[in-house]
Amino acid sequence: MIPVLVFWGLVGVAVASTFQFFRGRRRNLRILEESVKALEAGLRPVDKEYTMVGLYVGYTAEYRLRDSLVPKAYAAVTTLPRQSLLYMPFSLATRRYDRIYLVYDLSLKPPGEAHLVRKYTYLLGDRRAGVHGPLIGVRRVDGYTYRVYGDERLAERLLEGLRLLGARYVRHLAAYPEPPRLFIHAQLPHERGELERLAETGLRLARRVASMA
Repeated sequence: MIPVLVFWGLVGVAVASTFQFFRGRRRNLRILEESVKALEAGLRPVDKEYTMVGLYVGYTAEYRLRDSLVPKAYAAVTTLPRQSLLYMPFSLATRRYDRIYLVYDLSLKPPGEAHLVRKYTYLLGDRRAGVHGPLIGVRRVDGYTYRVYGDERLAERLLEGLRLLGARYVRHLAAYPEPPRLFIHAQLPHERGELERLAETGLRLARRVASMA
């Protein structure tokens, strides 16, 4: 009796895994396709290049912009493994959300380095994630707590940008002098128009950071 139950239990898992594979694959492909359209609408690149990461995991992108202060932008999008019934629960516990990383190359060097890091973003600590500079304060933005590091004047500019970007999504916002860049680590928005707004607002913030040089 027990072997029969085990057999049908394995059959049930196999059927559920197959169903979840196709269902999760469709969902991830739709997320990736929509994110590509949103990023291109927000950044309006004159040239672009994409590289897939895994089959249904995500992609990296390089955009050439017609902008004297921000000549290039980069994006990396990664999704939860919705196609895997067995791995998905572990991923929800560790990665927790679909992610987007945006990097804007600046033609002018900002006056130092600054970071805004939302509490609990990095499980191993902010320093292990490459955050440099002294901790200069803790700020609340739209109900979320951020640790503030680095150059105070630059950090204030980033805080202004964070309010426009939306603290609901942004986990880590930073500006670097070498190489001169603006960096955004965010939860990937799924609402229509939100990712386009995030990319476009990030571009405007990158111009403002570059203009501080």
